[in-house]
Amino acid sequence: MKKFLSIATAVLSVAACTSDHDGWTLKGDIEGGAGKTVYIEGSTIGNWYLIDSVAIGEDGSFDYIAAKADSLPTIYRIRLADKYIYFPAQGTQTLTLKANAKSFDRGFDVAGSPLAVEFTTVDRLINKYIDSLGTEAARQDKNLKTELMLMVNKDTTCLTSYYIVGKFIDKRPLLNLSDRADLRILGNAANNYKRLYPNDPRGKDLEQRYMAARRALPSSGRAMEAQMASKPDIAIARYDINGTLRNFDDYCGKGVTVLNFVRYDHKNSPANTVALNEVYTKYKNAGLKIYQISFDPDEMNWRRSAANMPWTSVWNSPTEGYGILLAYNVNPDGGPVSFIFDRNGDLVLRVSDARDLPAALARYF
Repeated sequence: MKKFLSIATAVLSVAACTSDHDGWTLKGDIEGGAGKTVYIEGSTIGNWYLIDSVAIGEDGSFDYIAAKADSLPTIYRIRLADKYIYFPAQGTQTLTLKANAKSFDRGFDVAGSPLAVEFTTVDRLINKYIDSLGTEAARQDKNLKTELMLMVNKDTTCLTSYYIVGKFIDKRPLLNLSDRADLRILGNAANNYKRLYPNDPRGKDLEQRYMAARRALPSSGRAMEAQMASKPDIAIARYDINGTLRNFDDYCGKGVTVLNFVRYDHKNSPANTVALNEVYTKYKNAGLKIYQISFDPDEMNWRRSAANMPWTSVWNSPTEGYGILLAYNVNPDGGPVSFIFDRNGDLVLRVSDARDLPAALARYF
């Protein structure tokens, strides 16, 4: 055990270990932690092991220097008694931890890198829902899952996504992979790794977990048309021009639904708008829902166009990535594409030519 005291002997201890410790540093300040010991743990794809232990000084502080610098961001955790705080570290960066020994895994703050701040944001969000609803209700809360899904969609490092899908609450997984909405969060995280870091073993781990969970889902018992694919297991939730979060799952299965992918600056966009307006005018009173998602690189162009649309129009900004496009095998530069979902929420038809949309929809009314 390496002991780093926070008073004069701490200088000697740190100096003594720097000869063989050249990795990241964690500087801790634990209120009420004097005389206690914290344990640093690492992971190999979910299997945690002890790395080292550190004695907290009389003033509640401690310093820990990792033996080596990680070339990629890596998740670690620090344990006090039976409570854990998770944090990412990389290279020779210095992180700071502030916490209270009595509520070690609640109300803490880890800083020193943007990724560390993201991890803290995830934990604060989850704890907010737990404080408001209780543990079990928070685990099942749709709004929490939507917010986490949005974090996954915007995650360009993929490590925050990996942390979210592996998160436990009271020794139980946060995500229920027998629930299709939760499974889409995992699928989106796996898809991000596949797109951004295809050789990262963590991404392959997520993909294997996703495929195993998907195979375990009960069959819906409804046959698809031979030429159709099933609905991709990826959640879609974006904001409209009024700043309201619109979740596609709130539309799908509530009536015949059209999911339309578009770039308003594409030459075929006007014809797409004409076709959508025709079917919406004809079938809106019969329950037709249209969820249009724009991939325009220019937000103002989307806003100008969406302001005139009577149906739901949302924007996928470039910073949110293109996981949805990959899942639905759509290239927005190739022109608008529509997907028709029946009243059961099953994907029944892909329409690549807007002129075919009225005839394609007619069979479902």
